[in-house]
Amino acid sequence: MRRDVYDQLVEVLCVPTCAWPHFKLVAKRFKVPIDSVISIYMQDAQLHVKRTHHLLKAAASKYASRYQNGAQLLDLCAEADMFPCMFLRRLLEQVPWTCNKNAVTKIMRDPTVVKDLVRLNGINSETAQKMLQDLQGDVQQCVDCDQVYSPKADAKRLHLGIQYEQKLTKMLADAGIAFWTEEHLRDKGFFKTPDAKLQGIQSGAIFQICESLRPWHGHILVWVHR
Repeated sequence: MRRDVYDQLVEVLCVPTCAWPHFKLVAKRFKVPIDSVISIYMQDAQLHVKRTHHLLKAAASKYASRYQNGAQLLDLCAEADMFPCMFLRRLLEQVPWTCNKNAVTKIMRDPTVVKDLVRLNGINSETAQKMLQDLQGDVQQCVDCDQVYSPKADAKRLHLGIQYEQKLTKMLADAGIAFWTEEHLRDKGFFKTPDAKLQGIQSGAIFQICESLRPWHGHILVWVHR
């Protein structure tokens, strides 16, 4: 992909964090594979979080206070320019919710457990009941709105990654190339585990596999160790 095309794609895909680009139309306009468009968007989204996450953490208590006083959660997400589920994690760490990481993960996977996992100490029962009910609805909105950091998005990425890995290992095996899988490397005590680690130098066969991957929806092999 030419650099100028890539730069144009990044510009077009720069949408508010509560929005979701129309990848099919973007791919059609630039005549590139839709998977490439999604990959560029996801990479840019992750860079955005890395660049701005410290600002969210610094202002989290103020956002929590405003939310407690009636501000709409998605409006606060938009103001902070942060993906809803990431914003929600930082929010629920603050007083009066003070949830730990595991509790927040469970809440995002199933918002109906809010009343079981969140304790609002120092707030009268009636007010607490109303706050928890509102929080449950807002959590559901965040999860439905966030296509990058929601549990559903995480599961989709995991499934896609497994598919890529299975195709790669099958192609290596079919080509008669000796390699270790991630499971083998973990058993050997390796901390960093590529999808495949070659047991010897076989550049010719690897080149053939890279060439054969080109028409496979435009995917590119990026991590094979030798």
